[in-house]
Amino acid sequence: MKINERQKKLLLVGALLLSIAAIYRLLPIFDQLVSTEAETFAEQKIFTLQKKVLQKKSLEKERLSLDLLLNKREAGLLKGTTYALAAVTIQNVVYDLAHKHNVDIQSVRVLKTAASDDKSLAMYATVSIQIAMEVSIGQLKKILYDLANSSNLLVVDALNVQVLKKGQPGNVATTLTLKGLMTEQ
Repeated sequence: MKINERQKKLLLVGALLLSIAAIYRLLPIFDQLVSTEAETFAEQKIFTLQKKVLQKKSLEKERLSLDLLLNKREAGLLKGTTYALAAVTIQNVVYDLAHKHNVDIQSVRVLKTAASDDKSLAMYATVSIQIAMEVSIGQLKKILYDLANSSNLLVVDALNVQVLKKGQPGNVATTLTLKGLMTEQ
């Protein structure tokens, strides 16, 4: 069978139409392949965003707990607008404890106040006082215990204990240096 020129053109046009129809029919498959890659990328993006949201929530919870802890700790700071008033707060605590434990305080000195060397504590000033007293070991233990459990954040910076009479373990001469923090004005 011989194909003439007109039949060749018709076959070529038919084949071209069939090819276009086949491509049109297969185009959704190509779309699915392309969309699957896009969906995978979108799912990965959504997963990373969800992860960031969860991290943000946990960081927010941690920040809130740290804020509560900071507020609790700052409640223990010395009250007073000046260093002298903050030192009076420490003195009042010491006098109350001395009265509670029947101790006579011999002297109280307010030491030079210094700004903190620690940069994280730059907004706080350190207030120090030195107390000299004659106490028994039991009274000293009770005073130190009460200082540790005081509502103010007080630190025993130095403690010097000397026996008054050798061979007699009665009273001891004690020099106690206390430090507290106040907000820097």
